[in-house]
Amino acid sequence: MRHQRGMALIIGLMLVAMATLVAVTLTFNLKLDQRRAQSLLTTQQSRQLALAAESWAAEILRDDLNNSSTDHLGEEWAMQLPPVPAEGFLVQGLLEDMQGRFNLNNLVGPDGKVVPEQLAQFQRLLVALQIDPRLAGIMGDWIDPDTQSGFPDGAEDDYYTGSDIPYRTPNTYITALTELQAVQGVDDEVFRKLMPYVSTLPQGTQINANTAPPPVLQSLSETMDIFQAESLAAEAAEEGFPDLQAFQTIVEEDALQTLTLSSDYFRLTVRVTIGTYSLTMYSLLFRDPAGQVRPLLRTFGSI
Repeated sequence: MRHQRGMALIIGLMLVAMATLVAVTLTFNLKLDQRRAQSLLTTQQSRQLALAAESWAAEILRDDLNNSSTDHLGEEWAMQLPPVPAEGFLVQGLLEDMQGRFNLNNLVGPDGKVVPEQLAQFQRLLVALQIDPRLAGIMGDWIDPDTQSGFPDGAEDDYYTGSDIPYRTPNTYITALTELQAVQGVDDEVFRKLMPYVSTLPQGTQINANTAPPPVLQSLSETMDIFQAESLAAEAAEEGFPDLQAFQTIVEEDALQTLTLSSDYFRLTVRVTIGTYSLTMYSLLFRDPAGQVRPLLRTFGSI
């Protein structure tokens, strides 16, 4: 009898333990599902808020085109949006003129050949940024369609396929700045130096002299020093140049033809914070002559 009671007690304890384990598992899974659902909801809310900020930026750019024929850093679009807290979330935004930078895709013309004038300008920009100017030739090889290494500087498949993790050159225009990290000679330090001064826009874009920073302006001419470039940039930042007369005696005619005073391509950076969750969206916006603004590229969490 005692033996039977002991067995019954053991079985009872086992049943209680099993029931407890099942209850704990169900509770854990329920909490996990709730967290997943909340995370998914927060992600979707953040994306919608980021897209709403994109629509706001498009409206700002449309109004700007209606009110001005030039683009400069004193206009409303260039003012950083202060943090906007509302109903449990925070939104911050910034518009940048991507035509104030050197377009790396201009290194290679529509014929697939490296453009000597653009190559020389990029070399001057690299020198101004204290980066090895040989990177210009290497970048040209990265984009041009042939597989022959440029002379005296260049790198094609024969270099990259010899890496620990072999890969090949794309031999086409660059679509994202992060691609530069795969180019020979671009380490983290070089990448950080280049980021504020280069873009990867469609081939053939001009540089906006009203929004270009001093190193980009300095790259326009072999004879321009950093003091002249800083003076021009400071003058442009106030109200913008109404014409290119200030550059006519400073840069050569070929370089003058690559300048403009208005822009079509802008990058919007939006950061949305909901509780402890944060989402960053980068959106490349194109504004056509009619004032229509459309996104060409969106990335979340990376440049």
